[in-house]
Amino acid sequence: MHRILTVLYATAVAVALQTGTARAEDPDMSFDQPPPAKGSHGKDNQQGERRRSPRMNELRDVPNEGQGEMEGDARTIPAFFEELFPDRAKHMHEMQDKNPGMYRQMVWHVRRLTRELMQMKRTDKEEFESRVRIVRLEGEMEMQAMKLKMTTDAKEKAALEKELRKTVGTLYDEKESAQRRHIKRMEKDMADLKARIEKRRKSRDKIIDRKVEELKADREEMEF
Repeated sequence: MHRILTVLYATAVAVALQTGTARAEDPDMSFDQPPPAKGSHGKDNQQGERRRSPRMNELRDVPNEGQGEMEGDARTIPAFFEELFPDRAKHMHEMQDKNPGMYRQMVWHVRRLTRELMQMKRTDKEEFESRVRIVRLEGEMEMQAMKLKMTTDAKEKAALEKELRKTVGTLYDEKESAQRRHIKRMEKDMADLKARIEKRRKSRDKIIDRKVEELKADREEMEF
């Protein structure tokens, strides 16, 4: 039973790391993906990627400090990940000999997740801690779901379902809190941008005069 659960759990983790859990057809009923907001943040750009908020750009552009923790054999699980998620790492190690192909795939996604978490820890500790909680809850949810599917005893099945529902509820609340924090950041970014535009509007003539003077100076320096 333990071996079967290990394989099923590892499969679920690999799929979750790669693509996320399945989306509901109705975006309002999706657990993982809120409906896209109208306006620029909900539209795709010409490259087909979602527009990033300033906060996401900040995370993306952070220099890859601590790269040493990620160096070495790309087939190994980073120590940073093992420290944060010992249960997941344990199941992955058990998969190394049983299914090497799946193990390598999981390690690739784990190393990418680890790099993102390392950057997030330096730039936004609150979001880092939230993300860690989410990943741990997702692991617990997958394992509980697998146990529930494998159980035939009605009493045990009812207890496992109750436990699973509690975990899913906690995960839902955590994800919703993260989304609300993201909205607050977007609102602050928008307010800051509006304030900057208004400040520049009041200084419109001065800004134009300065630019004209710069252009004149450049032209004069080029004259013989």
